Amino acid sequence: MMSDIKYNSLYDKYEAIFSSIAWSNLFAENDKVLHEDFKKIFPELPPLTELKDNVDMLMVNMYPLWEGVHPYPPNSALFKFNGRIGQEIPEEFQTYLDSSKDGVIYASFGTSVSFSTLSRDIIASILRGFSTLPYEVLLKCDTDELAVLDRPKNVKLFKLLPQPDILRHPKIKLFITQGGLHSIDEAIDAGVPLVVIPTKFDQFANAERCVDNGIGVKLDINTISEQKLIDAIKTVVEDKRFGDNIKKLRAILQDNPMKSMDRLLWAIEYTTRHRGAKHLRTPSANMSWAEFFELELLETKRNVPVSPHCSEEKEACGAFQV
Repeated sequence: MMSDIKYNSLYDKYEAIFSSIAWSNLFAENDKVLHEDFKKIFPELPPLTELKDNVDMLMVNMYPLWEGVHPYPPNSALFKFNGRIGQEIPEEFQTYLDSSKDGVIYASFGTSVSFSTLSRDIIASILRGFSTLPYEVLLKCDTDELAVLDRPKNVKLFKLLPQPDILRHPKIKLFITQGGLHSIDEAIDAGVPLVVIPTKFDQFANAERCVDNGIGVKLDINTISEQKLIDAIKTVVEDKRFGDNIKKLRAILQDNPMKSMDRLLWAIEYTTRHRGAKHLRTPSANMSWAEFFELELLETKRNVPVSPHCSEEKEACGAFQV
């Protein structure tokens, strides 16, 4: 459990490198646009690229172990806040959940992807898959278009519900999600296994992590079919290992020496007390990737002479040869 995304093949490593470069270029391209927007609020704000090189404390809202085991500089504060718990579920949906005999599947593609914008073929395949299930289905859809389609009787639409509280309802069997980080976090907190259908950005990596940790299965949105959806749902609901694994994962992620709010407040106060806490800043913070990986040593290694006195240490000396 808690395995990181694997980079075993040479292709995986090249893909990771070029992905990192692509994100860096995207940040640089958007810098001017974002800077103009931010200057409307903060007129004296320097460019974002300049701000990026002058960070005192980095605060990241995520479970550290979800990204795998990585070293983090001491001027970083990792904490976890999800959606607010304890919001009232509308009476109509509370009754719907409470009265379910066989359980409810909760399906939401988040705020970045609207279910109604998917192709008609994909929507039809998903709805047909839902129609054969013995469970009720709560499906997020931000328009009323599906209400006039051939919608199965066991599918109930909604536009907005308090997701953390819905997932904690004892009748929820499964969460079908696009794989947004906060949705997965909320599923982990609620102990609800997943079927992940990623569509963009980090959702693909999040889906892989769900598979690696045995808390869900992944489906390809481009090849999804009625039968594939049915098989995925049955696999996750009927195989108790998925539910057990996500509860074990929750126990690991939430076992921390201090609460997230306490950790965050301490980091802010510490940085303020010590005027930016520059002593925690890593020397590599402002290096280019070429400097960080010391690529200049590649040329140096070519010019290092092999000592005639190291015949007994041939292997060691050979390490300096290219």
